[in-house]
Amino acid sequence: MRVGVLVPYANTNLELDLNRFNIEKLNYYITRIGGYEIDKIPDDEQMKQMGETNLTEALKLINGVIPNAILYGCTSATFTHGLKFTRDLEKRITKICGCVAISASGALILAIKSLNINNVALASPYVQRINDQAIKYFFEAGIKIVSSSSIVENLTNYEQGKLSTEKIIKLACDADSKECDAIVLPCTDIKAVEVINIIEDKIGKPVITSNQAMIFALLKSLNLKPDNSFPGKIFDLI
Repeated sequence: MRVGVLVPYANTNLELDLNRFNIEKLNYYITRIGGYEIDKIPDDEQMKQMGETNLTEALKLINGVIPNAILYGCTSATFTHGLKFTRDLEKRITKICGCVAISASGALILAIKSLNINNVALASPYVQRINDQAIKYFFEAGIKIVSSSSIVENLTNYEQGKLSTEKIIKLACDADSKECDAIVLPCTDIKAVEVINIIEDKIGKPVITSNQAMIFALLKSLNLKPDNSFPGKIFDLI
């Protein structure tokens, strides 16, 4: 099976994470996408601009491998537009490419719903405006953000990708609360997959990241089974 992946062009971690999920007889084919300015802070205006970018050429190129599925590998670009935009984007990709389309933000919703929970904590590397939009986005999907944590400084595209695993662990633990049933770590360009098991052991709750959630959604869509090494309690559901 072939999976096409649309990756923001400054993203340095999504492809590495995909390679951590070794799925037999499945290969990833990458097309990089733009629509934002690489030297600017990836704020709500930049990510909204990315979400509005015409994907026709990128989809034409990725469709050359005749994919069984396509992953849209940016979470914040859809957070800034809302849940309906995400659903429409997935439908548009499916119509153009004739295969299942999975967005990072849509996969987060699927993973949370599959755990049969509604109250989650948000541990985010984004600017506050995107965090506010993310809270609204989850609310539209029937999910309540009951606690949260964020990085104090506004990170550049490359600073997000370089965020240390120690800071990611602290970010997740700081978001935890008695009211939340899981921790959500959005963003496809942070090294969250590397520390999912560490965080789950610390807090005793499921941890859901954008890249992990896309793999979860992909497995369910293609009726495939996870390897025992896949990080996160979420894969116990498949």
